[in-house]
Amino acid sequence: LPSWLWFNDTTRSLSGVPFTEDEGTSLLTIKAHCKQKFDPTNSYTSECRDSSHSFQLEVVRYLWSKMLSYDPVVESLPESA
Repeated sequence: LPSWLWFNDTTRSLSGVPFTEDEGTSLLTIKAHCKQKFDPTNSYTSECRDSSHSFQLEVVRYLWSKMLSYDPVVESLPESA
């Protein structure tokens, strides 16, 4: 994984915040390994198969000034009677 990206075992999700110098494309491969489970017959069985998936993650520069140049939408709710 790139240094700015990490995997959370509890939530099973990728998280991270790249910086400008991290701009570019990375090829990531996520691998899932099955844990063997002991059954009463005194042998080990696998409930699933190991698998992997590869994908490209592209970090692009975003011009925040464009986003901040618009007037905010302000709405108010009527007060209850």
